[in-house]
Amino acid sequence: MTLFDVILRRFPQAVPLLNFALTDHSDGAGPFISKWDAAALGPQPTPDELAALIANPPPAPPPPIPWAISNADLRRGLIIRGVNPALITGYLTALAESASKWAAIADWEYANYFERTHPMLNALAPAFGLTTTDVDDIFKACPAYPRPSGP
Repeated sequence: MTLFDVILRRFPQAVPLLNFALTDHSDGAGPFISKWDAAALGPQPTPDELAALIANPPPAPPPPIPWAISNADLRRGLIIRGVNPALITGYLTALAESASKWAAIADWEYANYFERTHPMLNALAPAFGLTTTDVDDIFKACPAYPRPSGP
C-alpha cells in the first residue's frame, strides 16, 4: 500500500492537492508529505505514524450503496436470500384495492430499476423476513443502475 493510499484510507475526507500533496525527489527516500491542511485534516501524521499505517493499513471503507439497481438484479438478490419474487407479487395483489396498491404493482412488475430510497422496499422487507441491512446488502452486491440523463 502506498503512502497516497494510506492517507486516503486514514483521512477519507482528504482531497488530494487541496488538503495534502506528496512529493518525491527521486533520491531513493520515497515520497513525503509536502503540503498538509491541518484545519481540514487535523495534525499531520508523523513519519512513524505513517510507517505504522503503511505496515498495518486501515481497513478499506465499505462499498457504497448504489443509488439504484435493475429490477432483475433486485429479484436475483431476493432469490439468493430465499424470497421468491412471485410471493411479493402475490402479497401486493392481496392488498386492499387502492391507487397505491396498483402503483406498487406497476413499479414491481414494470420498473426498469429500483432506487434504494423507494419506500416500497423498506415497507415490504419485514413481511419477507428481511431487514433494511439485508436490502442494503442486496444493493451492494449489484452494479449501480446508470443514472438517467435528462434533456
